[in-house]
Amino acid sequence: MSAVKTFSITERKKLEFRAMFFNALNHPQFTPGSISTVQSVARNATRNNLIPGNTLFNDPTRVYESNARFVELAARFMF
Repeated sequence: MSAVKTFSITERKKLEFRAMFFNALNHPQFTPGSISTVQSVARNATRNNLIPGNTLFNDPTRVYESNARFVELAARFMF
């Protein structure tokens, strides 16, 4: 989700403010690694989530992080 507001200073010059919300509703996203970077996070428990009979089997809340929401703010001057 994002919101943008543009202000005209003169006919050619504009100032733009932008806010980008990732996971705005804060729903759990159980994925291995980090969703905001391309680097993986090594964990030994990740494989245990896939082995039947293991106490961690099919329980992502105990293995993965929920990747909470975050916000990016930006400003742009156009001339």
